[in-house]
Amino acid sequence: MNKHSFSNKTIRLASIDSTNNYALKLIQKEHIDNGTVIISDYQTEGRGQRLNKWMSEGGLNLTFSIVLFPHWLRPDLQFLLSQLVCLGLADYLSMHIPDVKVKWPNDIYIKDKKVCGILIESAIRGMRLENSIVGIGLNVNQMEFDENAGRGTSMALMTGHRYVLEEVLSAIVKNIEKYYVLASQGNGDKIQKKYFDQLLFAGEMRGYKDENGFFNGKIEKVLPDGRLLVVKEDGTEYLYVFKEIEFIF
Repeated sequence: MNKHSFSNKTIRLASIDSTNNYALKLIQKEHIDNGTVIISDYQTEGRGQRLNKWMSEGGLNLTFSIVLFPHWLRPDLQFLLSQLVCLGLADYLSMHIPDVKVKWPNDIYIKDKKVCGILIESAIRGMRLENSIVGIGLNVNQMEFDENAGRGTSMALMTGHRYVLEEVLSAIVKNIEKYYVLASQGNGDKIQKKYFDQLLFAGEMRGYKDENGFFNGKIEKVLPDGRLLVVKEDGTEYLYVFKEIEFIF
């Protein structure tokens, strides 16, 4: 077993404000093994990026966190965690559903609809990545989404099948572990390449919006620090961090 492999420990909760919050409190008061999974049937305050709420119907979907201790990864390269988590999820979903894509920086889409959101919160001490809590919300068996869910969908909606949540969780965690171990062995370049190959709209001329308004552009590259390189129609290059660019569907 690789020293960066995940433990088999799972903490199950009926209801919690946020599995990421629970994981953080746990880390602060006791020893937690790398790869520990914290899962809740229902989250009252599930969070997405930049404090966006993740709405999930209790008992039908997966809302969980994985606790990691990626001491081997430089803090300025921590976007690699987002990439490997996205690939672990995308690989699993692609076994069941076609047209699975990663929407930069770390949402999973099926065609033009969001099926999964990821929120990674990390603690840095000096030049070391102390710990990372990977929060994942995957829509599995939910069949209805309110208008505030935007472009939400689920595995069941896309396939017409219901899934056993425990089986889905186990497969996803194993997939993420596979990529995590690969990354820890120095395969970051391969993961970054595969992430770009899986990226929604990569290399296509598409519509976007930034602080200056609407424009057509092409995603050319994702830098190791996570910034998105877009070339506009007039040939000018722009680098964006999260929330600085909006995808137009």
